Order: sequence, then structure tokens, then C-alpha cells
Amino acid sequence: RKDHQIRELAKEAALLSEKARFIQMVAEGQLKVESRTTREVTEEMQRLGFRTKQDIDAGKVEIAELKSPRRERKKRRVIDVQDEDVDLSGKDGYEYLLKMKLWTLTKERAEKLM
Repeated sequence: RKDHQIRELAKEAALLSEKARFIQMVAEGQLKVESRTTREVTEEMQRLGFRTKQDIDAGKVEIAELKSPRRERKKRRVIDVQDEDVDLSGKDGYEYLLKMKLWTLTKERAEKLM
């Protein structure tokens, strides 16, 4: 039961992290979404390393691990799960980011999520 709760919280954290990063990049002009096709935007998001909903649900999350208890250095590991049949703009793709309301794409909102 605890393991399930941990997995669910990790998924939620990953979604919030991706949303904050998306908002920040759009607000700062690093990712342009207006006046572009959905395909262009999703391909750029993929190139920039955004995780799809399927990736997050399947466990492609960053896990902070202690490398050595004495050193307390953290190592980031990514579990890579990818399905080539995913519609990048659909519910298993980047829809969770692309369907966000425009007013949420502000710097203040990104800072609030971080």
C-alpha cells in the first residue's frame, strides 16, 4: 500500500514538474506554441525532453538516489519507457500540457508550481 502511494505521489510530482517547466519555457519564449501546428510543437517538446503522460504513468520518472550515504551525493536516473505508437498530442502524449489554459502560462504560475 505504501509503495502504491509512493508511486502515485512520484507520478504527481513528475506531472507538476513537467507543467512548471513547460509554463516557464513558454513564458520565457524558449518554447513557442502559438501559430504553429500541433505536430511541430509536440516534436519540439519531444526534442526538449518533455515526458509524455504515458512515460510518466509507466515510470519514466527521475529518481534521486543517494550514491553514498557518507557523501550524500545524489545521482539522477531515468527509467526509459517509450512506445512509438503514442499519439504525441493525445491523452497518452502531451495533451496534459497542451490543454492548459493560456492564463496558466505565466511566470508567476511556473514559480508557484516549483
